Amino acid sequence: MNPLLSLTFFVLFCSTTIITIVCSEEVIKEVHSLQEAEEQLRIQGIALYRSEDFESAAQLFSKAITLNPSNAANHAYLANAIYKAGNIPLAIKGFEKAIELDPTNARYLSNMGAILVVEKHYDEAIEIFEKSMKLQPEDGTLKKNRDTAKMFRRRQIMEDQLLTEDAQDVVDVFIGKNYTNEFEITLRLILEEDPNLGPRAMEVLKKATVISPEFAIARHVLSNTIHDWVLEHKQGDRTMLQTAKTMLKESLELVEGEMCVTENCKKRQVHFGVGEEKGEEKGEEEEKKVDYSVLGKLTSFFKKNSNNNNNNNNNNNNNNNNNNKMANSEANVIKSAPLRVVCVSTSMRTELRTLIKSAEALNYKFDVLGMDTHWYGLGSKVTMFTEYLADVDDDELVLFVDAFDVLLLPDAADIAARYADNFKGRIVIGAELACSPDKSLDLVYPGVDKTKPFQYVNSGSYIGLVKDVKMMLEDVSADIAKHHAFSGASPLALDDQRWFTRYYIRNPGVIERDEMGILFHTLHDIDPKEFTNIEGEPGRLYSNWTKSTPCLIHGNGNGLSTFHDLVRKVGEVGWPPGADKTSIAMGATNSPLEIK
Repeated sequence: MNPLLSLTFFVLFCSTTIITIVCSEEVIKEVHSLQEAEEQLRIQGIALYRSEDFESAAQLFSKAITLNPSNAANHAYLANAIYKAGNIPLAIKGFEKAIELDPTNARYLSNMGAILVVEKHYDEAIEIFEKSMKLQPEDGTLKKNRDTAKMFRRRQIMEDQLLTEDAQDVVDVFIGKNYTNEFEITLRLILEEDPNLGPRAMEVLKKATVISPEFAIARHVLSNTIHDWVLEHKQGDRTMLQTAKTMLKESLELVEGEMCVTENCKKRQVHFGVGEEKGEEKGEEEEKKVDYSVLGKLTSFFKKNSNNNNNNNNNNNNNNNNNNKMANSEANVIKSAPLRVVCVSTSMRTELRTLIKSAEALNYKFDVLGMDTHWYGLGSKVTMFTEYLADVDDDELVLFVDAFDVLLLPDAADIAARYADNFKGRIVIGAELACSPDKSLDLVYPGVDKTKPFQYVNSGSYIGLVKDVKMMLEDVSADIAKHHAFSGASPLALDDQRWFTRYYIRNPGVIERDEMGILFHTLHDIDPKEFTNIEGEPGRLYSNWTKSTPCLIHGNGNGLSTFHDLVRKVGEVGWPPGADKTSIAMGATNSPLEIK
């Protein structure tokens, strides 16, 4: 199941009391009031629920209801346990009763909606999720659940459209008519659940690429479908992968041997890996520093594809030395530049409040763009940030982060120095384990080193001088205009990570991935047990995955639950100062329920 397409089913239990479970009849005899007996039954039921003995838990919650039928929580707990035990109709009745008794409890409503999605009552589920969102507008999980229900409803419609004779409605989406990222995720979900539809999807997507060869999305989605068909489902033959690779290279406009495709990047290009004269000894610390970046891999990759003419190589080496000197001269500028942190969010949530507190603890200027405006999609991050930087001095340092799944840690106090000392790229962008959203881009990715903790671009955090970030955003916007928005498709309703990945693949001469997690630690597929608090230094985390203490953590992909666990972990020792610890704890109580 795609991690984007899971509902969050709230466990509802807040107590962490550990008790010895005894016979419920004896408990009732021993306590002196019905209220105490009810509470004891509920505590025992919670303990049984957590041990996954759902039927026994349901029995105790039923007895608690007998003692106090007007307590909505008892009915909600019973409904949770009955649902887990597999009796969906009875669970629905339980939540209906809980909601009748407490109609303002957003989590009861959300759990009811999740069960209705299982039953494929999508319209009813969406209505209930929207009610819960009005009750708790800052709880982003409720919106995610609503959007997931919409996705399942859309899947039902798209699957029918895909099987029509000409599938014109699907073709129209993938030539830019009414395209949004949700349609693409819907198709991905359909193919995950029924891989046998792969050939039909490839046929329809191929038709879209013929009608509109410049529209990048169709090429990406077709290439991803081919990639999965050949490598995951072991169908077709590997020559299909070459077709996918050719399609992607054409869309990316790659030039063999070039480290920069766009003119902007050529002006600011850095030639990696030529920092020392031949025969010069490097100290241990310097060796370690070089290992942290992509220098060696990028150098070997481009050497293989470059002209071997000795004269050209000599000229390139001279240019490389000059560029490295320029990069070194900028290191002091970077270290002394004022740093501002920026995110885009149209609404306030607990996670954003905590992020802001972490920036305040570090004395960083923090700006939130787009507050109280309408959200049109992830492309809004590109447009809003571009407009914002127009009035910012070119020689300032800027750190862009996602709003709801990022937390700055104490080590971010040294982020400028780490950036200047460990990277030669004009911009450093986060990296992650997954080649997302396009698995097939791995076919054309430069310098992937599977021995490093992270390999692929993650656009949830990046840092650079304002002049270089402006350059990048200008080129990303131009790519979106040329290969997306020209069709009439919205430049806002898209996956921004795809376009930053395209930028990296086209221009690795100016941008580096943080493969070692020196600055940015992504959390997709990372267990929270990989992290430990550093004793006596509140908020500092040591990652066994990267062998480093990151400046920030980012709960991308399926890493959101790990993110919540780590936020709670550092919150327990006082990071960030002044954060609402109750809200931090609640952010970590969610447990995902995948709908199948």
